[in-house]
Amino acid sequence: MKKLWVGAAALLLGGCSAIQVATFKSDDDSFKRKGEKLSIAVAGMPTSSTGPAGSSKDWLRIREPEGTRLRDVCGIPAETTSGTAAPTFLPGLAVLAAGILIDAGIAKLNEYADRKIKEFKHTYSARLSVGRFYLPRNNGSDRVTPRTRCILFQREVDVGTNSATPNVRAALTLVLQFQALGDRAYVLTPIYLDLAYAGARTSAEGNSVDLDIAVGIAVVKPGAGTTLVSELATQQNYSVRKVALRGNNAERPSYAAKFEPGTIIPAFDGVTAATVVVAVTETGDGSEEFGQLRKDSDAYGKVLKDLGIDQLKSLLGVK
Repeated sequence: MKKLWVGAAALLLGGCSAIQVATFKSDDDSFKRKGEKLSIAVAGMPTSSTGPAGSSKDWLRIREPEGTRLRDVCGIPAETTSGTAAPTFLPGLAVLAAGILIDAGIAKLNEYADRKIKEFKHTYSARLSVGRFYLPRNNGSDRVTPRTRCILFQREVDVGTNSATPNVRAALTLVLQFQALGDRAYVLTPIYLDLAYAGARTSAEGNSVDLDIAVGIAVVKPGAGTTLVSELATQQNYSVRKVALRGNNAERPSYAAKFEPGTIIPAFDGVTAATVVVAVTETGDGSEEFGQLRKDSDAYGKVLKDLGIDQLKSLLGVK
């Protein structure tokens, strides 16, 4: 009944945008948030963890041969109802009721549109502290083996339809590699991205999300005297547009070429401790339809309400 109420209000008050919303269909592989779990790892140094605590070394769940390639570059060991006439003895009440109903319809429509708009955006992040983080100087030829090589990030969700039988799948997997840029700097480059299920809602027609990714790295450095301080070493931002959802399809396209290159990261004097944060925002296609509906209801709601009440007053013979 609530859906019928919102749908009727949308069609009456929202115009063309309401028709688009009423016929909107979500992609089946979007808006997957149940049982969400985030994992992050930093790989390359001898004491680096290849996955979160308690996980196996194959936590990235990347099929071969891509899995072997990534483990090699990152230094990871393998493993309608009809209306009725208003009573003639209650014309004033009928007019009042009409105004209340239209107000309620607008409020319900706005509430529905706002809730839906939020479903098209999903932000999540993970943080990891490591005791040994190293991007050495004089490594333009990449000959220094024991160094930090990759950041690995994964989002898992339960896509099962039966609560008694979970079906946990890797929804998003991202691998970023520290690549030497001469002898004094590095760039953090995305080398693998797999998006099977989106946390943001998408349309069945577009079936894609825009990804905005931020990576922050804070390292420990000497402060005044014998003190140590935490200092932001770098903040990297990446955006890639229209990433299609893979779902259960076997194909895993790489979107690495669509990323803009990262900014320069100065090389380090020695091994240090670090905290790494990865934050991801998914924005699903289709939200503009609900955004337009919200604007239409704000712009036309009062006009339509006044017009409807004036017409009703005329029909009922009241002022």
